[in-house]
Amino acid sequence: MLSDLAVQAAGRPVTVRGPEGTFLELAPEDLAAAADALSRAIVPTESRQILVLSTALDDPATRAVLAWATVNGAALLLEPDPGSVLGAAVWARPTLFLGSMDEIARLRRAAENQETGWLRRHLRPRNRPRLPFGRLRTVLSTEPGPLPADDESFWQDRGVRVRFLPQCGIAWYIRPRGDRHA
Repeated sequence: MLSDLAVQAAGRPVTVRGPEGTFLELAPEDLAAAADALSRAIVPTESRQILVLSTALDDPATRAVLAWATVNGAALLLEPDPGSVLGAAVWARPTLFLGSMDEIARLRRAAENQETGWLRRHLRPRNRPRLPFGRLRTVLSTEPGPLPADDESFWQDRGVRVRFLPQCGIAWYIRPRGDRHA
Protein backbone atom coordinates (compact mmCIF):
# COMPACT_ATOMS: atom_id res chain seq x y z
CA MET A 1 0.00 0.00 0.00
CA LEU A 2 2.70 2.52 0.94
CA SER A 3 4.67 1.89 -2.25
CA ASP A 4 1.50 2.52 -4.24
CA LEU A 5 0.93 5.80 -2.40
CA ALA A 6 4.52 6.75 -3.18
CA VAL A 7 3.83 6.21 -6.90
CA GLN A 8 0.97 8.70 -6.70
CA ALA A 9 2.96 11.19 -4.63
CA ALA A 10 5.83 10.95 -7.13
CA GLY A 11 3.52 12.15 -9.88
CA ARG A 12 3.34 8.90 -11.83
CA PRO A 13 0.09 7.58 -13.35
CA VAL A 14 -2.06 5.26 -11.23
CA THR A 15 -4.68 2.72 -12.29
CA VAL A 16 -8.17 2.68 -10.79
CA ARG A 17 -11.35 0.70 -11.32
CA GLY A 18 -13.68 2.07 -13.92
CA PRO A 19 -17.29 1.25 -14.70
CA GLU A 20 -18.29 -2.32 -15.55
CA GLY A 21 -14.93 -3.94 -14.82
CA THR A 22 -12.84 -1.55 -16.87
CA PHE A 23 -9.74 0.23 -15.64
CA LEU A 24 -8.71 3.86 -15.93
CA GLU A 25 -5.18 5.21 -15.85
CA LEU A 26 -5.11 8.52 -14.07
CA ALA A 27 -2.35 10.88 -15.09
CA PRO A 28 -0.88 13.37 -12.61
CA GLU A 29 -2.96 16.07 -14.34
CA ASP A 30 -6.17 14.12 -13.59
CA LEU A 31 -5.23 13.83 -9.94
CA ALA A 32 -4.25 17.50 -9.73
CA ALA A 33 -7.61 18.48 -11.23
CA ALA A 34 -9.36 16.24 -8.68
CA ALA A 35 -7.42 17.82 -5.81
CA ASP A 36 -8.39 21.27 -7.07
CA ALA A 37 -12.08 20.34 -7.44
CA LEU A 38 -12.15 18.84 -3.95
CA SER A 39 -10.45 21.90 -2.48
CA ARG A 40 -13.55 23.87 -3.41
CA ALA A 41 -15.88 21.27 -1.82
CA ILE A 42 -14.02 20.77 1.48
CA VAL A 43 -14.45 23.27 4.30
CA PRO A 44 -11.05 24.81 5.07
CA THR A 45 -9.73 24.70 8.62
CA GLU A 46 -7.13 26.79 10.41
CA SER A 47 -5.33 23.67 11.56
CA ARG A 48 -4.26 20.59 9.67
CA GLN A 49 -7.03 18.54 8.08
CA ILE A 50 -7.47 15.00 9.41
CA LEU A 51 -8.82 12.28 7.15
CA VAL A 52 -9.73 8.67 7.95
CA LEU A 53 -9.91 6.23 5.02
CA SER A 54 -10.65 2.55 4.65
CA THR A 55 -11.11 2.02 0.95
CA ALA A 56 -9.17 0.27 -1.78
CA LEU A 57 -6.47 2.23 -3.57
CA ASP A 58 -7.94 1.23 -6.92
CA ASP A 59 -11.11 3.14 -6.04
CA PRO A 60 -11.28 6.44 -7.98
CA ALA A 61 -12.85 8.29 -5.05
CA THR A 62 -9.97 7.22 -2.81
CA ARG A 63 -7.43 8.44 -5.36
CA ALA A 64 -9.17 11.79 -5.68
CA VAL A 65 -9.19 12.33 -1.94
CA LEU A 66 -5.60 11.12 -1.57
CA ALA A 67 -4.56 13.63 -4.25
CA TRP A 68 -6.29 16.38 -2.28
CA ALA A 69 -4.69 15.16 0.98
CA THR A 70 -1.21 15.11 -0.58
CA VAL A 71 -1.52 18.64 -1.99
CA ASN A 72 -2.96 20.01 1.26
CA GLY A 73 -0.73 18.14 3.72
CA ALA A 74 -3.64 16.45 5.47
CA ALA A 75 -2.99 13.93 8.22
CA LEU A 76 -4.11 10.48 7.07
CA LEU A 77 -5.26 7.55 9.13
CA LEU A 78 -5.48 4.53 6.83
CA GLU A 79 -7.64 1.83 8.43
CA PRO A 80 -6.98 -1.52 6.73
CA ASP A 81 -10.20 -3.11 8.05
CA PRO A 82 -13.31 -1.53 6.46
CA GLY A 83 -15.36 -2.81 9.39
CA SER A 84 -13.30 -0.70 11.77
CA VAL A 85 -13.36 2.61 9.88
CA LEU A 86 -16.04 4.14 12.09
CA GLY A 87 -14.22 3.22 15.29
CA ALA A 88 -11.05 4.71 13.80
CA ALA A 89 -12.94 7.87 12.85
CA VAL A 90 -14.41 8.30 16.33
CA TRP A 91 -10.97 7.76 17.86
CA ALA A 92 -9.15 10.09 15.43
CA ARG A 93 -11.83 12.81 15.42
CA PRO A 94 -11.37 13.73 11.74
CA THR A 95 -12.11 17.03 10.04
CA LEU A 96 -13.09 15.15 6.86
CA PHE A 97 -14.81 11.80 6.34
CA LEU A 98 -15.18 9.88 3.06
CA GLY A 99 -17.68 7.06 2.87
CA SER A 100 -20.72 5.42 1.37
CA MET A 101 -24.25 6.46 2.31
CA ASP A 102 -24.37 3.58 4.79
CA GLU A 103 -21.06 4.59 6.40
CA ILE A 104 -22.23 8.20 6.64
CA ALA A 105 -25.46 7.08 8.34
CA ARG A 106 -23.44 4.98 10.80
CA LEU A 107 -21.08 7.93 11.41
CA ARG A 108 -24.13 10.03 12.27
CA ARG A 109 -25.24 7.45 14.85
CA ALA A 110 -21.74 7.42 16.35
CA ALA A 111 -21.78 11.24 16.54
CA GLU A 112 -25.21 11.16 18.18
CA ASN A 113 -24.01 8.61 20.72
CA GLN A 114 -21.06 10.80 21.57
CA GLU A 115 -23.31 13.84 21.96
CA THR A 116 -25.61 12.07 24.40
CA GLY A 117 -22.86 11.23 26.87
CA TRP A 118 -23.33 12.75 30.32
CA LEU A 119 -20.22 14.93 30.22
CA ARG A 120 -20.96 16.21 26.70
CA ARG A 121 -24.56 17.10 27.60
CA HIS A 122 -23.43 19.21 30.55
CA LEU A 123 -20.54 20.97 28.81
CA ARG A 124 -22.28 21.80 25.51
CA PRO A 125 -23.92 25.20 25.16
CA ARG A 126 -27.68 24.71 25.15
CA ASN A 127 -28.43 26.90 22.15
CA ARG A 128 -26.66 24.91 19.40
CA PRO A 129 -24.98 21.57 18.81
CA ARG A 130 -21.21 21.41 18.42
CA LEU A 131 -19.27 20.04 15.49
CA PRO A 132 -19.39 16.25 15.58
CA PHE A 133 -16.29 14.84 17.32
CA GLY A 134 -15.31 18.44 18.04
CA ARG A 135 -13.98 19.14 14.54
CA LEU A 136 -15.74 17.26 11.70
CA ARG A 137 -16.49 19.86 9.02
CA THR A 138 -16.89 17.96 5.75
CA VAL A 139 -18.46 14.64 4.80
CA LEU A 140 -17.86 13.33 1.29
CA SER A 141 -20.12 10.63 -0.10
CA THR A 142 -18.86 8.22 -2.73
CA GLU A 143 -22.44 7.78 -3.90
CA PRO A 144 -24.79 10.29 -5.51
CA GLY A 145 -27.13 12.11 -3.14
CA PRO A 146 -29.29 13.16 -1.59
CA LEU A 147 -28.99 11.92 1.95
CA PRO A 148 -32.17 10.99 3.80
CA ALA A 149 -33.80 14.18 5.17
CA ASP A 150 -33.03 13.41 8.83
CA ASP A 151 -29.35 12.74 8.04
CA GLU A 152 -29.15 15.93 5.97
CA SER A 153 -30.65 18.04 8.77
CA PHE A 154 -28.37 16.42 11.38
CA TRP A 155 -25.22 17.41 9.48
CA GLN A 156 -26.58 20.83 8.49
CA ASP A 157 -27.60 21.69 12.08
CA ARG A 158 -24.03 21.03 13.18
CA GLY A 159 -22.37 23.04 10.41
CA VAL A 160 -21.02 20.02 8.52
CA ARG A 161 -20.86 20.37 4.73
CA VAL A 162 -21.97 17.26 2.84
CA ARG A 163 -20.79 16.82 -0.74
CA PHE A 164 -21.17 13.98 -3.21
CA LEU A 165 -18.04 13.09 -5.16
CA PRO A 166 -19.81 12.40 -8.46
CA GLN A 167 -20.99 16.02 -8.38
CA CYS A 168 -17.67 17.59 -7.37
CA GLY A 169 -16.47 18.17 -10.92
CA ILE A 170 -14.43 14.98 -10.99
CA ALA A 171 -15.52 13.85 -14.42
CA TRP A 172 -13.22 10.82 -14.60
CA TYR A 173 -14.85 9.44 -11.49
CA ILE A 174 -17.99 8.52 -13.40
CA ARG A 175 -16.93 8.45 -17.08
CA PRO A 176 -15.58 5.44 -18.95
CA ARG A 177 -11.94 5.59 -20.11
CA GLY A 178 -12.69 6.68 -23.68
CA ASP A 179 -14.85 9.57 -22.49
CA ARG A 180 -12.50 10.78 -19.74
CA HIS A 181 -11.28 13.89 -21.54
CA ALA A 182 -14.50 14.64 -23.38
